Amino acid sequence: MKILYTIAGEGLGHATRSEAVIEHLKKRHEVIIATDNKAFDYFYKPKAKVYRIKTAHLYYFQNTMSFLGSFLMFLLTLPWQIFSFFTLSRIFLKYKPELVINDFTYQVSYVRLLFGVPMVTLDNQHILTKSRVKIEKRKYLDSLKVMLAIYFSVPWASHYFITSFFYPRIRSKRATIVGPVLRKGVVTLKPKELGHILIYQTSRTNQELLDLLPKLDGYQFIVYGFGSKRASKKHIVFKEYNEKEFFKDLAGCRAVITNGGFSLLSEAIYLGKPVLSLPVHKQFEQMLNASYLQKLGYGVNATHFSGEVFGQFMKNLKGYKKNLRTFDRKKVNNVFGYLDEVIKRLTS
Repeated sequence: MKILYTIAGEGLGHATRSEAVIEHLKKRHEVIIATDNKAFDYFYKPKAKVYRIKTAHLYYFQNTMSFLGSFLMFLLTLPWQIFSFFTLSRIFLKYKPELVINDFTYQVSYVRLLFGVPMVTLDNQHILTKSRVKIEKRKYLDSLKVMLAIYFSVPWASHYFITSFFYPRIRSKRATIVGPVLRKGVVTLKPKELGHILIYQTSRTNQELLDLLPKLDGYQFIVYGFGSKRASKKHIVFKEYNEKEFFKDLAGCRAVITNGGFSLLSEAIYLGKPVLSLPVHKQFEQMLNASYLQKLGYGVNATHFSGEVFGQFMKNLKGYKKNLRTFDRKKVNNVFGYLDEVIKRLTS
């Protein structure tokens, strides 16, 4: 069977999750990939069936997600966004896929309707629209904006697979919450503790974090997300992203400081690493992930980074590690069996 797999190009989280699913699918099916930005670079190989489309991206300013900036960026790239509809149409005409699997790209949701091809989604965003998550009243407006964006991106699908490390009640018969989807390189890691703290930032605009690190000289930090610039202090090491190097640093860290991105939170939880989460402001999906991280006792949800927040987090590491041992690792990658069943039902 031919399957078109479309992947959002925002960060690397969508790409690393999709990689594990695509490896599973390729055992039985032919997979064509359409994606953008870092995800395109991640998958592209000469003669590979990987196509570039322009997906929507978020704009960050001072560690805050700007709705206006994101909308203006969308308008500026609108010609490329429109051209992606034609690119996808050519893919449908050339390969005649029998199924679409969509990791949160919007163009394919509409193009596949023209060709009468069923679509399955596999992402973590639909936790907002297909389950009964608890939302604080003061964050309701932010959540509403995100929900509208989700409905616009995916107006209808045959089935929704939602990856999550927490399990609210589902409110749709066509939705299934599954465990995190982790790449093979993470699943095979053997966690240990070498003493350093791993920092990974989606947005390079968190200056507050950078300003405070030099003052925390009693700890060793390895920092990803700001490039490989030279640190002013010996206890801080900046690195460019390299998968092999990153895996080694993740497996050996005492704890993780990151935003609220689902993929790294899930990887850290799986490896038993406590997390200090600093979700990007007004990025509701990250805020929700961080909120449940704290509710489960796996770490801290903080709006700002400070010496006091960091000190309290480090003081409670033992408790977080104890709670992390309750995480059901058997649910990791359990989507494969469910996905095979749905593919068989939709295409038989």
